[in-house]
Amino acid sequence: MWGNFYMNRKHTDQVQQYKQQEDEWNKYILSTFNSHHFVYQTGKWINAHIDEVIEKRKIAELWLEILYVPTKNDIANLANKVIKHEDRVDFLEDQLFSLNKERRKTIEVLKRTNSEITLLKNFLESEVKQENPKTELALLKEELVGLIVGL
Repeated sequence: MWGNFYMNRKHTDQVQQYKQQEDEWNKYILSTFNSHHFVYQTGKWINAHIDEVIEKRKIAELWLEILYVPTKNDIANLANKVIKHEDRVDFLEDQLFSLNKERRKTIEVLKRTNSEITLLKNFLESEVKQENPKTELALLKEELVGLIVGL
């Protein structure tokens, strides 16, 4: 029983000690970073770092250019061109698909028309074979003569 009490008390003391130390560190950090001088110095350091990074990038691009190695911008430009060409290819594929579809429809219409023309041709040939052209001509002549006489 006393052992448990001692352990709980020791644990509570450590927790309070950590909380107190955390509060002290928070106050120190807040007082250090929450000052005009710190913000100003940090801004100067960041600007100097940015300038250094820019210079190193320029040097790296110069070396890449000398060695005929593509830069990040070259690769980005190439990627943009590839995307444009992919879009064009997609457009052409869509057009080709549409034209193919129309071609199939036209072929079907032509097949139907061809079969109808063949049927009509066969019909006309059979009609011509059945009737004797001389007889038809004679009938027309008689009809014409009848009309003339009736006048």
